[in-house]
Amino acid sequence: MNYWVTMEKRTRLTASVHCGENAIFAAPRLGGDFDTIVELRLLHNWTDRFTQVVQSNMGWAANTPVGTGSWYGIYTIGILHLNCCWDTLVRGEWFRDVEGTRTGFDASYAGVTLGLNWHPNDWFEFRPEIRGDFADQPAFGNGGVGETNNQLTGALSGLIKF
Repeated sequence: MNYWVTMEKRTRLTASVHCGENAIFAAPRLGGDFDTIVELRLLHNWTDRFTQVVQSNMGWAANTPVGTGSWYGIYTIGILHLNCCWDTLVRGEWFRDVEGTRTGFDASYAGVTLGLNWHPNDWFEFRPEIRGDFADQPAFGNGGVGETNNQLTGALSGLIKF
């Protein structure tokens, strides 16, 4: 559901609910038989060149091997439109996986991402980014084994729109 708060369409509220078996990924062998996810999002165009999104999510999974699994989080992203072809982005996020059913670790996570979006036309985007992730316990490592509390990653992605 989307709702524009102002007639100028500068602020939009969005709410969604996802329900069902495997409605969102689960950690291996920790999935339940029914997931419920609620998302609330606020988008605001501060100027013609700067947009901010704040989103929260909450979820529950019934009948997991550890009982009812739950998780929740919040993030914000700022998008600065440099010109018709380039955007810069900064994102901050926090996530709590209470029983570890989503990540495999009962932990709190935070992340910071810096990125660029190059969109030379209406149907293609190229998106490089660098990201730092942090957890309150060793949750990152090879093969699902928690070896460290933080990690740094880079990514290159392309998006074809049709």
